[in-house]
Amino acid sequence: MVNSLLQSIPALLNVLLIVLLFLLVFGILGIQIFKGAMGYCNDRDNPSILTKADCVGFYNQEDIKDEFGNVIGQTEGDAREWIVPIANYDDILHSMSTFFETSNLEMWPGTMYAAIDSVGLDKQPKMDNRPEISLLFIIYIFFTTFFIMNLFISVIVDKFNDEIKKR
Repeated sequence: MVNSLLQSIPALLNVLLIVLLFLLVFGILGIQIFKGAMGYCNDRDNPSILTKADCVGFYNQEDIKDEFGNVIGQTEGDAREWIVPIANYDDILHSMSTFFETSNLEMWPGTMYAAIDSVGLDKQPKMDNRPEISLLFIIYIFFTTFFIMNLFISVIVDKFNDEIKKR
C-alpha cells in the first residue's frame, strides 16, 4: 500500500497540473464576469444605495430632541462600509481559491447566490439579478468534482493494482 502511494506521486503531480490548469481557466473567467461585483454595502435595506460611492455616512441614526420635542441633532449610528467577502473574484488568487472551494463543495451555494445577485463593478447586489450564472457553477462542479478530482483516486488505484500484479 505504501509503495503504491509513493509510486503514484509523479502521476499525481500530473493530475495536480491539470487541476491547476482548470482553476486558472475558470479563475480568469471568474475575473472577467465577477470582478468587483461581489461587494456590498452593510446598509442593505436602503434602496438609495446603488453603488460603492453611495455607501458613505451613517445609518440607524435616531433624532435627539429637546424637552419641547424639537429635533436638535442625531445620534451617530452605524457607519456604512463597503464589504468585500473573502470568496471573491477580484484577482486571480482569490478567484482560483474561490473556485477551488467550490470544487470541494464547501459553502458553494452562498458563493453561487452572491454571484447570481451581482450587478456589476462596485454596484449593490440585487436579489436574483442573473440566474443564468448558476449554469457556470453547475458546469464547473460537474467537471471538477465529478471528473478532475476523481483522477486523483484513479491514479492511486491504478498504482495499487500495478503493485498487486507485481507480487
